[in-house]
Amino acid sequence: MSADAKTVAAYGAGSIATGIFSTVPSTLLLFYATNLLGLPPYEAALAIVAPKLWAILWDPMVGRWSDRHRSPWGRRRPFMLAGLLGMLASFLALFGVPSGIGGGATLAWIAIAYFILATTYSLFAVPYTALVPEMAEDDADRERITAWRIFFALAGVLAGAGTAPALISAAGGGREGYLLMALVLGSASALAMAITVIGTARIDRPRAESVDANPLPPSLRLIARDAAFVRLVIAYVVAFTAVGAFSALVPYVVVHVLAQDQSWTGTLLGTMILTSVAGLPVWSRILSRIGAWRSFAFACLIDVTALAGLPLATNSGVNGTIVVFVAMGFAFAGLQLAPFSLAAHLASRAADQGLLGEGAYTGVWTAAEKVGLALGPGIAGAGLSAIGFAASMARGSSAAWRLSLLSAAMPAVLFLLAIVVLAGRLAGHQRD
Repeated sequence: MSADAKTVAAYGAGSIATGIFSTVPSTLLLFYATNLLGLPPYEAALAIVAPKLWAILWDPMVGRWSDRHRSPWGRRRPFMLAGLLGMLASFLALFGVPSGIGGGATLAWIAIAYFILATTYSLFAVPYTALVPEMAEDDADRERITAWRIFFALAGVLAGAGTAPALISAAGGGREGYLLMALVLGSASALAMAITVIGTARIDRPRAESVDANPLPPSLRLIARDAAFVRLVIAYVVAFTAVGAFSALVPYVVVHVLAQDQSWTGTLLGTMILTSVAGLPVWSRILSRIGAWRSFAFACLIDVTALAGLPLATNSGVNGTIVVFVAMGFAFAGLQLAPFSLAAHLASRAADQGLLGEGAYTGVWTAAEKVGLALGPGIAGAGLSAIGFAASMARGSSAAWRLSLLSAAMPAVLFLLAIVVLAGRLAGHQRD
């Protein structure tokens, strides 16, 4: 049974929260740890990457768990409610590091808080994503619901990337600014997740078909035999590692290359996301014309082209840089819609064949997303260490030019690698 508009809207509200909780740490946490808390880039990168790698094991476990769970409140929503509570508390802790503690304690605080956030994020996001195949009757219906979900997700990304720096600056920056930002955006996210938990009661139900009840390792082996899904996951991890690296480096480009206040991070990323929202209808048409696989590769190619012009654009100032962000914003809509549509199609087909429940596939999928968004800031931190980054780096210096080149080359190479991964699938002329 296809979900009605009210249910789709209630479902989509949850993506506002996932957009905020995934975007704010990937965009601001590395900068917060190095420039405000004084951690070396390599230590901050380690604290960001390590907790997310846990998702490789944890997310598939949550997916299988929710597939097989039975309760009067549904099989997905109890997990989503637990995730709501844990995400709010850990998000506040992550950006509320106490003053006066040493560097080792600060590092441990960030790593533990981020580990809890990543863990509880999975409790919400994995069952939440698994609901899409259960809401739709066919591929076209799944693409419609996915498009609305991406629309809400981009609203969350806009709130996270665009509003967060403005909130921090409005509160005077510093620790108080980051804590206020976490309180405002965390509370808004909790409200959005609550709307989803309440509004999806009608669709949170067991499948009529029997679902494979194998334990996790055999389930993962079954997924590994799905060549199309494996290729999609690898390409997605690589592409979102590029997105994560670029997002983490934007605050550094703003402050040390463009010599602007940190609030300009929100302006640039906000411009990028608004372009993404405007581009969604265009990408829906592109998907219907050339298929989701080719659309995914096309979006990566647009990013490579835009990034090639980033060093010259930053050298010309803010106005030239905005043009690059507009182009990348359009591509970002394709990077959301095409892979998520493919993942929903493949998960639904596996469940319809009685092979695995949707949660097993979406557990692997959300793990891939989190790993990509964690590896991005991780390699960005490693890159900053390699170029000798220092908080005193000034605009016009050779170090600032190296930072500009790093911000363009690192994600561009990763996007090219994603295209290579997709190449084998593109040769098969698949349009799904």
